[in-house]
Amino acid sequence: MKEGAVSKILFPCCYRRAGESYMDCCRRILPVLVELEHCHHNVLVVAHQAILRCVFGYLLRRPIETVPFIKIPQHAIMQVTEEDQV
Repeated sequence: MKEGAVSKILFPCCYRRAGESYMDCCRRILPVLVELEHCHHNVLVVAHQAILRCVFGYLLRRPIETVPFIKIPQHAIMQVTEEDQV
């Protein structure tokens, strides 16, 4: 098995092939996530699945290691409420 494949299997949140890892994405959007968390009105987020996994992981307080495995369906509307965040 190639070294990159092993890294992807063992450390999916840190794996970089030709772009950002999930860890990189989460770090990059952290300022937006903090703002989003403190919003007192409805917010619509339109993004790629990887970014949405980071958003949901942050808002639902999931460990970074689980972020790559959060199920985000395509062509769907999802909602997070304050009750989901506890």
